[in-house]
Amino acid sequence: MTSLVKRVWTWIAGLFAVVAILLALLVGVFRIVVTHAPDYRQPIVDWASQTLGLPVEIGQVDARLGLFGPELIFREATILSEPGGDPLFSAGRGSVSLDVMQLLLRWQVKADRLTLDGLQLEIDRSQAGEVLIFGRPLSEFRKGDGELPVEEIRIEGARLVVRDQMEGGRDWVLEDVET
Repeated sequence: MTSLVKRVWTWIAGLFAVVAILLALLVGVFRIVVTHAPDYRQPIVDWASQTLGLPVEIGQVDARLGLFGPELIFREATILSEPGGDPLFSAGRGSVSLDVMQLLLRWQVKADRLTLDGLQLEIDRSQAGEVLIFGRPLSEFRKGDGELPVEEIRIEGARLVVRDQMEGGRDWVLEDVET
């Protein structure tokens, strides 16, 4: 009986090692393709734009296997109000975690977590009480359907500048905002 248990554990350990090696190879190939093939960068930017529902510009794209599954890492990202329009906000670094269950079971690439690090956001309130984001009235931005494209949004190390003209021109600067 101990011989059988020993053989089963040996097979399980061997199978685990093979799966770990295959996953490492898959992540390595994925990273090489994403970082060294400029042809894949634009589809990633298009996918991010479609997922967020807003135009996205990304300086650099990388990939890694994080704690929650595969992640796309981006640097110097800007979310625009419309194609070629003004920036809504920018982030020095961010990541999009992919939903592993959707990827494995349905072969669909779907984001489940968005993390923005070094987010820069400016909000103004005019003397008339109108809220402006990067100088544009809030009413100009299109309204979504209420559904977020990701399950979780995390913000780390953000800088939020609020200029309030209604309260005598008071400026508030919030550093290292996290949510």
